[in-house]
Amino acid sequence: MILLRILHIGFGVFWSGSAILMTFVIEPRLRTLGPELHRQVMGHLGQVTGPILGTSGLITILSGIAMSLRLRWGNLDSWFDTGWGWAITIGFVVSVIALIAGIMTGGVAKQIGVINATIRDRVPTDEELDQMGKMARQLQILARAATVLIIVGVGTMAAARFV
Repeated sequence: MILLRILHIGFGVFWSGSAILMTFVIEPRLRTLGPELHRQVMGHLGQVTGPILGTSGLITILSGIAMSLRLRWGNLDSWFDTGWGWAITIGFVVSVIALIAGIMTGGVAKQIGVINATIRDRVPTDEELDQMGKMARQLQILARAATVLIIVGVGTMAAARFV
């Protein structure tokens, strides 16, 4: 149980802290430095942070499931009779949705990378610029949604033992 808690809390802190830092600090600051620098730095960071955040989220969720089941295995029929059960369930659901949104963010980032690779040595067309702009907005919305959901998940998990 101690190992599960260490995994859950450690990877959860890393996942949430990294998502908050990337989404609300690094990405907005890079945007103020111009589209070319923003694209280059976020492209390089995304290659590393995407898999790391996804793995951290997955470990957080799986260790949370294992911990919850170990704690309540004999009382699963009364799971929703307690505030704890509801809080853990809400935290689990929003965390899974956050992980899915994060995976979708990675997919959109890869699509942007493909377009960037095709226009590396030439001026992009208006259609390509429009498409990249739409995908960049989609990427921003997905990243912010995932991060807010992670924050909600952390909040519900932290409050679970008190409700």
